[in-house]
Amino acid sequence: MDNQKDKKTSKLKRAASILVYLDAAAWIGFGIASILGMIPGLPEGPIRWGTAALAAAAGGAMLILDFISRRKDWALYLLMGLLALISLLSLTDQVGLLDWVSYAINLAALVLLIIYLRQQS
Repeated sequence: MDNQKDKKTSKLKRAASILVYLDAAAWIGFGIASILGMIPGLPEGPIRWGTAALAAAAGGAMLILDFISRRKDWALYLLMGLLALISLLSLTDQVGLLDWVSYAINLAALVLLIIYLRQQS
């Protein structure tokens, strides 16, 4: 019975990781697109560079925390906090279709991680 539980929880963690990678790729891609001036309405100068840096940092932090969380529980909690923060902040921006898609991926990863942690205890 425990073996089936372990397989189920590892599938949950793997599914959450895939969503985190997808979300991180989107944030890093958004950062690159910002630098290249491909985001309409994003002004030249410090705002563009700041937006790009924050997006790339968020994506990079997701990847690093997901990798570390394979061995350390504290990284999983930090990753969940980051996902929750990004979800909250995503709702304070001008919300379009891509924002909703990103929000859904982010929230799905967070929910899967919460379920994963509950099954671990």
